Amino acid sequence: MPSTATGIGPPPALAVPDAVLVTIELAAQPPAPRLVLARELSRFSYDDPAARHAAARGELVRIRRGVYADAVEWAALTPREKYLAVCRGYALSRPETPVLSHESAAAVWGLPHLGRQPSEVHVATDDRRVGRAPGVRVHLSRLTPGDVEWRHGVLVTSLVRTVLDLAATSDVYNAVSVLDHVLHIDNFGRPRTTITRQVLEDAYEAALPLVGHARALTRIRFAETGAASPAESGSRVSMAFIGTPPPELQRRYECESGVYDVDFHFAEADAVGEVDGKVKYVDPAMRGDRSADEVVYAEKLREDEIRMRCRAFGRWPLAVGLDPDRLRPRLIALGVRVGVSRPRLR
Repeated sequence: MPSTATGIGPPPALAVPDAVLVTIELAAQPPAPRLVLARELSRFSYDDPAARHAAARGELVRIRRGVYADAVEWAALTPREKYLAVCRGYALSRPETPVLSHESAAAVWGLPHLGRQPSEVHVATDDRRVGRAPGVRVHLSRLTPGDVEWRHGVLVTSLVRTVLDLAATSDVYNAVSVLDHVLHIDNFGRPRTTITRQVLEDAYEAALPLVGHARALTRIRFAETGAASPAESGSRVSMAFIGTPPPELQRRYECESGVYDVDFHFAEADAVGEVDGKVKYVDPAMRGDRSADEVVYAEKLREDEIRMRCRAFGRWPLAVGLDPDRLRPRLIALGVRVGVSRPRLR
């Protein structure tokens, strides 16, 4: 029976026929495409001719060696969904049972991602004999049975271990967005996950020695429970590079038309800052039954009321929030002090 380096064997469900349609079902995520797994038919390792013929007719798209997706469904996917499908297709098509880790495990767990989608499938193992394969990055990791879980038919690092690995190795903007995401607590005191800073620090101690350990601990301690979106997390990182005083997150304003929470409040300057994503104006799921024009008008009324209750108010798009050189002049225009000593996040 195939096994992983952690000693956890595959479930019987992975013993599939030579070519099989596998529907990916992820809770709280859009439906992913059906994957066709073209099993090896001989020791010479070639793809199932039926799958290759379907691809030639345009019915299937080859996304990895031995893995195909329905062409119509594939075309409708976002880049994140395509990356998720590639990762799961790789795991399901292997004769062994790889443990997806880092960015790949994050995709399976539904964690946010800031920046361009990864181009490689990430796997973890403690076997130094495992070599690299095209499009696959192997991480030598000391994993315990508690660090690995079955999720949606594949083995992945646990949510806590995945977050810890990203804190240690990922780009700082993405790492902080993931940390803020799992630690988030809304204004009603409801946590997004069961992970706390103490849980992460305990996992950090248990994982030592860990590649990037100093970086991971600094980022864990920089993370906040108040950042409500990856865009806010990214702006917080840029603010740290710029050297602003730490802003208050989700400051609440009681106005005539309602109660509003703002992304950032700089107490010293009595200034409010908000990072705006395009999605809340154009995504029907975010707009509800309102048109884009109605959303824009409602946002203007909200902003007018908040402006009456602070000294300065400013907005910036996500791209500016992720660029310290572009965000700096906007914050200075709001009267926010810069050049304050902040944690070194790199």
